[in-house]
Amino acid sequence: MGLDISPAANALLGDLQTDMGQHVIWTRPQNLHLTIRYLGQIGPRLLGGLDRVLSYVQMDTFSLKLRGVGSFQAMDQADTNVLWVGVEPSKDLQKLFLAVNQTLVRLGVPPSGRPFMPHITLARIKNGADPEQIRSFLERHRHFEGALYSIDQFNIYESRLGDHGLEYAPLKRYKLGLPTETP
Repeated sequence: MGLDISPAANALLGDLQTDMGQHVIWTRPQNLHLTIRYLGQIGPRLLGGLDRVLSYVQMDTFSLKLRGVGSFQAMDQADTNVLWVGVEPSKDLQKLFLAVNQTLVRLGVPPSGRPFMPHITLARIKNGADPEQIRSFLERHRHFEGALYSIDQFNIYESRLGDHGLEYAPLKRYKLGLPTETP
């Protein structure tokens, strides 16, 4: 589940994606999104339940601003495996996250167990990447800042393995600011 990225924000993120060798796999522009909650594989029954209850989430539209870059490491690895762009702290985004999580818990989906760390995955890093290049990228872009953009919906994304790796596509969209409907 997540949020689309505005075209302007998407272009700014594309400007960050420079050649860092074959071990840094940049997220394709059409796949960039901000994850609210990762669900993994869900069946049609849970999807139907989600669709019914998420359509009742009511919030005003709000704005987000991209800010800063960082990295994640897998628990069992010493090396960085994800480069990301963060967002400015947002009470509205936190409120949406809590509403979505409460809805999931009501449907029997356990809480994620991790603190909410809103981010957009810029790249996945495979073994063999140059650690100095990664450090240099993080240092060069640590003050990265994007323009405000409006959030007027949230989505359930479907991921499919395509010709160019994983592809993400909105499966269901939920409007903010009005009673919601799905397409």
